[in-house]
Amino acid sequence: MLRRSELEELIKPIAEEFGLKLFDIDLPSAAGGILRITIMKEKAGEPVGVEDCAKVSRKLSAVDRFEDILPPNVVLEVSSPGVNRKLRTPEHFEGAVGEHLKVKAFNAENKKDTLCGVLKSFNGEALELELDKSGEVVALPFADVSEARVDFQF
Repeated sequence: MLRRSELEELIKPIAEEFGLKLFDIDLPSAAGGILRITIMKEKAGEPVGVEDCAKVSRKLSAVDRFEDILPPNVVLEVSSPGVNRKLRTPEHFEGAVGEHLKVKAFNAENKKDTLCGVLKSFNGEALELELDKSGEVVALPFADVSEARVDFQF
């Protein structure tokens, strides 16, 4: 069984060695599947290139301990978060203030609502989203957010 904490402990120093940081880990949903490691540049706004991903992948694959952690039927994928990146952690939301988001959250009736708008602020416990349709700023408890991603406007 893959453990996120063990993977983070292994991946973070390797990413930092190349001037990168670990953004997220998507664990495979089944016995097989894809282990997705998402990396970013330490300096915000700089794009992650294919060579950056390849360096981290090669270095990870060469670590003996990694072979013990990764089941043989799981494929490793290292990539950048992309413009429509998933937001999962408080750090992700802090880094997305000012960006346009698509957020799925539970409402008062415990049903999921999908909200789109600009993230105005995030304090670790709640986010304020200026809604596209009305311009109204709504506060959403972080605990009520079931899914969120940057919704880059082309």
